[in-house]
Amino acid sequence: YAPDWIVVPNEATYSRYEAHGHPSNRIVVCGHPYFDRIRDTAHRLRGRSRTQVRASVLPGAPADRPVWVFVAELSDGLDPKQFRRHGGYTLVGRGSSDKRTDVVLEEVLDAVNRIAPRPYFVLRLHPKNDLREFTAYKNEIDDVSAGGLPEELMHAADLVIGLTSILLTEAVIMGRPALSVVPDPTEREWLIDDSLFPVVYDRDRLLDMLETAAVDPSLLVGTPVEDVIMFGATERLTVFLAKLLRDTTAGER
Repeated sequence: YAPDWIVVPNEATYSRYEAHGHPSNRIVVCGHPYFDRIRDTAHRLRGRSRTQVRASVLPGAPADRPVWVFVAELSDGLDPKQFRRHGGYTLVGRGSSDKRTDVVLEEVLDAVNRIAPRPYFVLRLHPKNDLREFTAYKNEIDDVSAGGLPEELMHAADLVIGLTSILLTEAVIMGRPALSVVPDPTEREWLIDDSLFPVVYDRDRLLDMLETAAVDPSLLVGTPVEDVIMFGATERLTVFLAKLLRDTTAGER
């Protein structure tokens, strides 16, 4: 409840703890080492052409069609009502399911089906998803990605579409365009930062964004990732811990 120090990944988290009354001089902003790992992986993958990576992870993808990856999420949580259709939804799907992810997937598929040539559509499962959850959409999905690390898939994608998954932020760190589609406008607050990519929550805007992506995905790029994500977390944390140990040795609790 009251640690001596709190190490946080960004200024927004710092502000939250400060607002709760924790001494501001006992909160240290260091970034998050996970994002450093993603950036390092992206640098390594850039040594291989995207064509090579794509052939490796998606051997069935035609060379003349863009690859769009849809990142699935669980339609459940601490408050299950938040993950089911409710009165705040501005996207309604096809009416066949009340699950949050299904509603968005249906809207995305309906928009994708209006684009020519149709992108090669890949469903990336959440680790706790079961493919049988998406049986109703199997004829509209070209490929499924499950298990393992998703970085090569992100690198191969021309566009990454999701709800509020951290994979959207990972895609941007890897230099790939991303699009967040949320059924309730208030859910944009669930994102790490909603300036990294467009966030849409109505059908017409969704189609506009996907039609834009079909022409030039780079038009969906938002705030430069370096302006949002604090990289160098491990080095920064090491400096903090070294100072803390020196101060402790000098007699501070």
